[in-house]
Amino acid sequence: MEFYEIEYLLKELEDFNAEEEKRYKKEEIEAKKQAKVKQPKMDKPDYGGFKVPKMNIPNIPKPRF
Repeated sequence: MEFYEIEYLLKELEDFNAEEEKRYKKEEIEAKKQAKVKQPKMDKPDYGGFKVPKMNIPNIPKPRF
């Protein structure tokens, strides 16, 4: 190979690496935006907007088989 061919290949590699870096940074920014969106808390079960009173159920003996 001639020197110019090697130089040309190195230039192409540098350009490719620069494009990949830009794409990677763009993906990171998108991931941060997605992480900022608040996810609904699933601490309590959702009953479709109805308020369900808390019930204290005494210990019921379990049947033995």
